[in-house]
Amino acid sequence: EAIIQSKLGIFWASVAGVSHLDQDLIRKMKDSGCYALTWGIESGSDRILQAMNKEYTAHQAGEVLRFSREAGIVNYVNFITGFIHETRGDVNDTVRFIHENAASINSVRVFDFDLVYQSPIFLAPEKFGIREICVDDDSYAGFKRTRIRFNEINGLAWKAKLKQQARARQQ
Repeated sequence: EAIIQSKLGIFWASVAGVSHLDQDLIRKMKDSGCYALTWGIESGSDRILQAMNKEYTAHQAGEVLRFSREAGIVNYVNFITGFIHETRGDVNDTVRFIHENAASINSVRVFDFDLVYQSPIFLAPEKFGIREICVDDDSYAGFKRTRIRFNEINGLAWKAKLKQQARARQQ
């Protein structure tokens, strides 16, 4: 509100999260100079969003994207494929989400799920349904991109996970 009142005439873009944004706040963001937002929607599957501990549903994400488009803000949307225990049905939900919200999405980027060293999932793998983490400590110092391999408990082994991610990116 202070930026709007001061009439600075600035233009800005940022990353945004679905939680805690409503139509009124998005309108204020636009009025203050916001022209583009990058959203980490991550999935169109409510099951996967819940597993990721997101505080929103796919429906709520679509609604916020619509509010943003209606305000005149450009929407760049990021998704993650191959999250732990993701199924073809979950991928189909994400594809359906993209189609149903296409009018509100200017660009889509898809990233493979990567287990991050020392993340909550890495530190408590069983809680998230994974086992047999394999880290090459000699080459992982934060400078070289090394994928941390893992197998899902009662799910996919690492090589099958890589194939799943490739299929989902294609879809």
